[in-house]
Amino acid sequence: DFTRATLLLTCQLRLSHALSDTRVLTYKQYSEVIDFISKKGESLDCLVGANSEPLLKELENHFNDLPFRNLLVRGFQLAQALDLWASIGLWVIATQNSGYPSKLLAKVGHKSPPFLVGAGSLSNLNQKSLGVVGSRSADKQSLELAHSLGRFAAEISAPIISGGARGVDQTAMQGALESGGVAVGIVADSLAKLVVQDDARDWINNDQLTFISVQDPYASFSIGGAMQRNKYIYALSDAAVVVESDFEKGGTWAGAIEQIKTLHYANVFVPSQVVSKGVSELRKAGARDFEAHSGDDLRRLFEAETNALKPTEVKSEQLTIF
Repeated sequence: DFTRATLLLTCQLRLSHALSDTRVLTYKQYSEVIDFISKKGESLDCLVGANSEPLLKELENHFNDLPFRNLLVRGFQLAQALDLWASIGLWVIATQNSGYPSKLLAKVGHKSPPFLVGAGSLSNLNQKSLGVVGSRSADKQSLELAHSLGRFAAEISAPIISGGARGVDQTAMQGALESGGVAVGIVADSLAKLVVQDDARDWINNDQLTFISVQDPYASFSIGGAMQRNKYIYALSDAAVVVESDFEKGGTWAGAIEQIKTLHYANVFVPSQVVSKGVSELRKAGARDFEAHSGDDLRRLFEAETNALKPTEVKSEQLTIF
């Protein structure tokens, strides 16, 4: 089973608050292992089959510093974890599964998360979507704008993609859900706690809300996990709005700058009416101004994405699409 083998190699399994001390493969190492096995004409699921020993020995000879056996013997622990995840309504998919988001694979490639665990409709991950991110401590004006963006996205049946954190993220998602739209939360920690909350469960059961994580759903918060999560928000978005940001600090700033300067998974927009230091500096870095007063205005963001300037052609002056 490809998914089971993937989890054994790449998931730092937790059972409640217990943590395995076994070092799992990095995304790069996992990708190299997949390539090696493919060239042998084999599949990863051979590692959890009855005749795994010949392939396992070849892997150990080629990757002599990777703890394959220590990871693969965790079968009973994984079975317990999967039972626990299923008991709270979570699914898990790997890159080889048909439901894995095509946008992630197209934009992130071999650096895509080996597996996703989540709750809610997988179809919400493959639609034309608006990313909305911002500070946890955003002011009232920014929160009102975030809520409006969620409402406008619902008007045009575009899911909101965000991080599920308090402040801008949650407010944009609430704006979409309360208007009959769809929201996707890519969370950096505590997925298991989120999906059992009564209000979240109602939205999930109504196919309006999807939560996903790239790690064990009982994992606690880490800065590294949050930064990785930010990449996937942009990768699943067809255009992204930074509603508010601190200047040169915090995950919102770092994630936006990384997209503007390096990754280019989605065009980055900032509200023209916001003049804070963080947003102003994002403009100077290459984020594009926009105004939105309806769903039709959001459609222009997607059109701008389709007809975007190549990253190397972004000029230093402020860009406006209206």
